[in-house]
Amino acid sequence: MQTKKKISLIIVILLVFLGGTITLYRMTSSPPKYETKEFLMDTMVSLEVTGQEAKKAGQAAIKAMRQTADRSTRYNEDSIISKINKEAGNKPIKVNDDILIMIKAAKKYGRLTEGKFDITIAPVIDLWNFETGKNLVPSTKKIEEKLELVDYKKIIINENEKTVMLAKSGMKIDLGGIAKGYIVDQAADVLKKFNIKSALINAGGNIRTIGTKSSGDKWRLGIKNPRDNSKDPKDNYLNIIEVKETNVVTSGDYERYFKKEGRRYHHILDPNTGYPARGLASVTIISDSSFKADILSTALFILGFKEAKSYIKEHDDIEGMLVTTDLNKWRSKGFKELIAD
Repeated sequence: MQTKKKISLIIVILLVFLGGTITLYRMTSSPPKYETKEFLMDTMVSLEVTGQEAKKAGQAAIKAMRQTADRSTRYNEDSIISKINKEAGNKPIKVNDDILIMIKAAKKYGRLTEGKFDITIAPVIDLWNFETGKNLVPSTKKIEEKLELVDYKKIIINENEKTVMLAKSGMKIDLGGIAKGYIVDQAADVLKKFNIKSALINAGGNIRTIGTKSSGDKWRLGIKNPRDNSKDPKDNYLNIIEVKETNVVTSGDYERYFKKEGRRYHHILDPNTGYPARGLASVTIISDSSFKADILSTALFILGFKEAKSYIKEHDDIEGMLVTTDLNKWRSKGFKELIAD
C-alpha cells in the first residue's frame, strides 16, 4: 500500500511540475506576429503586427487602407477624386468623411503656407509625366498655361451637404502629398481597436510605430541619404533614430526624378513656378500624426530651408531634419535626442 501511495504522490508531483512548465512556456513564448505587403497609392505598403489577434488586425488594417486609397487616387476612374476632377466647373460631387477631412486639411495648409502646398497642382504634374519615364522638361509656355488652373482657394466645400467642387473647368486635385499619411493613421486606429500594442507600418517613407518592438526595445529607423551613390551600406543613411509610438515621414527629391543636362528634375513641384522646388534634398518630420507629417514634409520642402527651419522651431508638436542639396543638415533639438548612439 505504501508503495502505491508513493507512486501516486510521484505522479501528482510530476503533473504539477509539467503543468507549471506548460504555464511558464505560455507566459514566456512570443506573441503571434503577422507581416504583409500590398501595393497601394503607387507605393509598397508593409505591416508588421504583433499581438494575440495580429493576423486579424493586420488584415483589417490593410482593408481599410485599400478602401480609402481607392477612393482618393485620381488614377482610378471610379474614385471620388476622379469624379470631382471630371465635373470641375460643372457641379459639386458628394464625398465621404475621409475625402472631406483630407480636402479641408489641404485647404488649411494651403492658407498656412500661402499656397506653397496646393493639391490643385495636378494639371502641372501631368505636364511633367514623371510616371512615364520620358524625361521631358515642359515648355515655359505650357507650364504658365497650366498654372492658371492652380489655386486651392477655388476648391468649393459644402460641409452641410458633404460636397466638393472645383470652380473652374480643367482644374484637378491630386491627394498624393496627403493621402498616404491619412491611410497610415487610419491603419493605426484599426490596429489599436484590436488591442495591438506593437506594430510598424511603412507606406513608402511614411512610417508609423505603435508602441515598441515586442521585445520592449525601441524601433530603429534609418533616415535615407538623398545622395546615396556609395557601395558602402554605412553611407545609405544619414542618421539612425530610435523611436516608439510616433510617425516619421520623409519627402525627398530622390524619390522620382530625372536628370537633364546635369540638372535634377524631381516630382515635388512649386505651385508658384510649376517647376521642381529647389534648395532642399529631403525633409523629415516627426509628429503624433502621420497625416500632419505627410503634409508638412511636402509643404516645408517647397518652402525651402530658411522658412522650413523657422516653422519647425516655432511648433513644439513636431521635430524635424532638413537636408540641403549640398548635404548640409539641420536637426531640431528633439530630433537630435532620438539619434542612436
